[in-house]
Formats: sequence, C-alpha cells, structure tokens
Amino acid sequence: MFKNLIIAVLVAIIVTWCFGEVISDWGHVMVSVGDEHLSGITGWISFAVVGVIMLLLGFFLAISMLGVLLFVACVVVGTIFVAGAASLWPVVLMAIVIIWLVKDRKEVTD
Repeated sequence: MFKNLIIAVLVAIIVTWCFGEVISDWGHVMVSVGDEHLSGITGWISFAVVGVIMLLLGFFLAISMLGVLLFVACVVVGTIFVAGAASLWPVVLMAIVIIWLVKDRKEVTD
C-alpha cells in the first residue's frame, strides 16, 4: 500500500509539472501572490503541493468507506458550526454578558 502511495504521489507531481509547463508556455499563465509573480519553480512547487494534498485526500477517500464517512461528517459539522457562529453570535454574546452581570458575587469576609 505504501509503494502505491509513493507511485501515486510521483505521478501527481509529474502530471502537475507537465500541465503547469504546458499552461505556462501556451497560455502565458503567471501565478501571483499579492502583487508579486512567482517564478517558474516556485509556481510549480505550489501547484505540486496543492496537487499532492488533493491526491492524498482522494486516495484516503477512495480506499475506505470510513474515510468517506469521516470526510462527510467533518464537512457537516463544519458547516453547522460556521452557520451557527455566523447567525447566533449576537445572541451568545448577549447571554454571556447577562450571565456575567447577574451572577452571584461572593463577598469576602474576614
């Protein structure tokens, strides 16, 4: 299994490099971060890293049903968390402030 993973990563790097060269030469595509254009090797490395990450995710999801279930569960939990945080943060903030204001304060006696 580990041998297949290494072969898959190498194939992904080579395919990414080939497509990057073709797109760069034919379409004059430049990768830019902020206002700076990345050089050829830096752009290639960034494309390769993204490609390898996608390949590893695909490999993990393809070899196991558990991987698919974990991925779907993470997406659902993340979506619920983001939607809840985006819509309910004022209510949560007010509840925290109200609890902070009305909680019992213990007086220190000697």
